[in-house]
Amino acid sequence: MRVLIIEDEIKIARNITRVMDEEYSWAVDISTDGEDGRHMAMNNPYDLIILDLGLPKIDGIKILKDLRKNGKTTPVLILTARDDTQDIVQGLESGSDDYIVKPFDMRELMARCQAIVRRSYGLWIP
Repeated sequence: MRVLIIEDEIKIARNITRVMDEEYSWAVDISTDGEDGRHMAMNNPYDLIILDLGLPKIDGIKILKDLRKNGKTTPVLILTARDDTQDIVQGLESGSDDYIVKPFDMRELMARCQAIVRRSYGLWIP
């Protein structure tokens, strides 16, 4: 499983990466700004993208819309501090597969990641 985390809070990105690597043996790439993250998402094959909305250079919603406009169907889970209903609806309507608000529980994040992958690829991931 190959995952891209686009998150400007490096501590959060590293904690998620550690769990994905140590407990699930998933390969993880990290980008800390929207411009680099969009480039990585457009040019590399990922099984899942975890996307923050409040990023430097390019906002997460713009990245998501660009991915979908360019035919990229990679599952996207938004992980953000934006908890307003309008933001959640915008994220889902822009093409995300799920939406989690920070602070979050790591077990819930991983369960949601596994569920997205199962739905998207028909895989069972223990």
